[in-house]
Amino acid sequence: MEVELTDEQKDANKVMEMEQEIFELVSENPYYYMQRGTSEQSGESTEILLSEEISVEEEEILKEEIENIIHKHNLEWNFSFGKVSADVVDMERAKWDIYLAIIEAFFFGENKYKLYDVYSEYINGVMEFNVYTELSLTTEKDADETEEIIKELRRSLQFFLEHEDIQDLMNNVPYVIKIHGENREEI
Repeated sequence: MEVELTDEQKDANKVMEMEQEIFELVSENPYYYMQRGTSEQSGESTEILLSEEISVEEEEILKEEIENIIHKHNLEWNFSFGKVSADVVDMERAKWDIYLAIIEAFFFGENKYKLYDVYSEYINGVMEFNVYTELSLTTEKDADETEEIIKELRRSLQFFLEHEDIQDLMNNVPYVIKIHGENREEI
């Protein structure tokens, strides 16, 4: 059974398609960092953050390509460019590359870590890896077993992160590893 979309839903889908096309365009750009929406008195706007190393010419080309997408969809879309330092962009790209590798390593690690998420962020020149597990310290037995698992998990992560290829990806940035238990608090 097909459901007829309202005009409002069709318009929303059209905007979503356009924004997805724009996201794909900018995320292919080596200078791209992220987008964030801002709300101003005049309406909503999107700021596209780029590396400060992007040349004026490349920025103009990117702006023109975005405007072409907007025009193609016959829509209005307010956007601006912001700048961040080049090392932040490099770190963000590296973070996603190693994030996928970490997740893959844990999923093939016999599930003994009871891992359900890895989140990393770049804070003041340090990469912080937050590993979320279902580990518990509720009983003495849990605490003893969990301590060993945490040590093994931390050793595995350090071994992985200190690999030469990973360090090259991370530009040899310092890092900290924080392991969180079932209550999401650091253990």
